[in-house]
Amino acid sequence: MKSYISRLTNFFAAILIALISMPLLAGLTYANTGFSALVIEPDTGRILYEYNSNEARYPASLTKVMTLYMIFDALKHGQVNLNTSIVFSQKAVSQQPSKLGAKLGETIPLELAIKILVVKSANDVSVAVAEKLSGSEDAFVIQMNNMAKKLGLQQTNFTNSHGLPSLKQLSTAHDMAILASRIQKDFPKYFHNFSVTSFVYNDKVTETHNRVMRDYYGATGMKTGYIRLSGFNLITTATRSNKRIIGVVFGGKTAKDRDEFMTLILDKSFEVLLNSRNKKMRIDIAVNPDIIVVHPSVQAQIDAQKATQKKQVKTAITPPIKKQVKTAITPPTKNQVQPPKASSQSSAKYSIQVGSFKEYKNAQAQSHSAIKILGKGRARVASLQNGYHRALIDTFNQQSAANACSKLKAKDVECLVIRQ
Repeated sequence: MKSYISRLTNFFAAILIALISMPLLAGLTYANTGFSALVIEPDTGRILYEYNSNEARYPASLTKVMTLYMIFDALKHGQVNLNTSIVFSQKAVSQQPSKLGAKLGETIPLELAIKILVVKSANDVSVAVAEKLSGSEDAFVIQMNNMAKKLGLQQTNFTNSHGLPSLKQLSTAHDMAILASRIQKDFPKYFHNFSVTSFVYNDKVTETHNRVMRDYYGATGMKTGYIRLSGFNLITTATRSNKRIIGVVFGGKTAKDRDEFMTLILDKSFEVLLNSRNKKMRIDIAVNPDIIVVHPSVQAQIDAQKATQKKQVKTAITPPIKKQVKTAITPPTKNQVQPPKASSQSSAKYSIQVGSFKEYKNAQAQSHSAIKILGKGRARVASLQNGYHRALIDTFNQQSAANACSKLKAKDVECLVIRQ
């Protein structure tokens, strides 16, 4: 009985400390809220590498990929054109850096605004564009979230157009990979903007700080992101020998660590795609804790908070799910804590994907084959617009889905947990 109560106490202490710690951590230098990574082949839906890709993270300026999606959508439908003037309001000019530094009432053409969002990730430009497209940033954010749902970004929530700190601004590596895939597919006319390396404003040239996009062999573009809560984030799209992949990394301790890890998983993914005949093969790369380790001064403050907050924990009504929650500042493990989610995990439904196929019947057969291994679940096939069909198994909660995936991977069956 004492052991049970102790586990309950530790469980809720972890949650309480994680939540209370977040305002404190916003003023510190290190990423403390988790590491995630994913590499996919968007043309088939194949997963080449995965690490905590469905864990909620702070997207930071990866948010601007959705802002740019909204811009390209407005261009496509004739709502604006590349010469449309973007006016800087008081709200726009008052944004925190990174920013262009435009003056109140100043205007720039939309074409330049797009380049600035990609290269400099300017928050004042993001707000000015949002106000132009929707009348206000608040209205724009509503439209962003509606579009996110339409695109299938099931674990994403936006509260602003730029990605500056907000505890409710959440996404996952999985959702960001979907967004990158859709913006590449839906707007081929404008996607080249993600490979822009510089822009000129007031006779000054500003160069990109996206070193992977600039230097990686085969890179076609995409976006960086950083706030102290998130660590260093990155999306990269790349093509070699007509094989396209998308990589996402959340939570690097430094830009260098993030870039090196992205380069590693992209290189290994291309090796598998171009050289292996095993269509189910994935790369297996351990995450080095050194690239995301918490600085001792941060750990000391968290430890101090644990000591003072533990006494305030109330007795729980329901027992914790085993290993589901740990403190939000430890090096990543397979069961690392998530930042606060937009909805309760206990009531959420999950599916597992066990493959992606050109033929519907093959996807259907794969689902039923996986069910035979698991002894439970409901087979389903999701047909994609690119002609591929995803083999899915439904009726799981988060923990049982993770357990099922572990069982399938032990049998060399491709598997990914997906929130419905």
